[in-house]
Amino acid sequence: MSAAPVYPQHRPRTKPLPQTPARTAKPRARHKSWTQVFFANVLLFTMATTVTFGFSTLLGYSMKEAARHQAIRDGDRAKSARTDMSRIKARIERLSTLRSVDEWSQLKGFVTTFQVATATPVQRPAGIKEVVSPKGAGLKVDVVVARVEDGSATQ
Repeated sequence: MSAAPVYPQHRPRTKPLPQTPARTAKPRARHKSWTQVFFANVLLFTMATTVTFGFSTLLGYSMKEAARHQAIRDGDRAKSARTDMSRIKARIERLSTLRSVDEWSQLKGFVTTFQVATATPVQRPAGIKEVVSPKGAGLKVDVVVARVEDGSATQ
């Protein structure tokens, strides 16, 4: 026998080779038709309008309720002010009568004009006389009569 090289023998494979898909062209983006674009925009507009309408409606109701509560508070405050004003007016009327003014003045040490007039009669100096106004308004005016050198009287 001669010397011959020995090559290793191939064993059968137990695992199959992975299958790679065949390369194909990349799919292109499909253009949307104008009806699809139109209806998508209409849907977006409708959703935005609905949300805005709902929000503004709720906000309006809350503002209306706040105004109603404010009106109730204002009405109560006005009613309270009216009762206070009527009490103050009654008190002012009670305090502004002549009797209460005389009592107050006596309490504070003042003398009424009636007491002054009866207690000390007023004496006018010579040359001053009391004159009623010419229009008949009942106003009394003190007029000083002065003599001029020639002897005639002037007012």
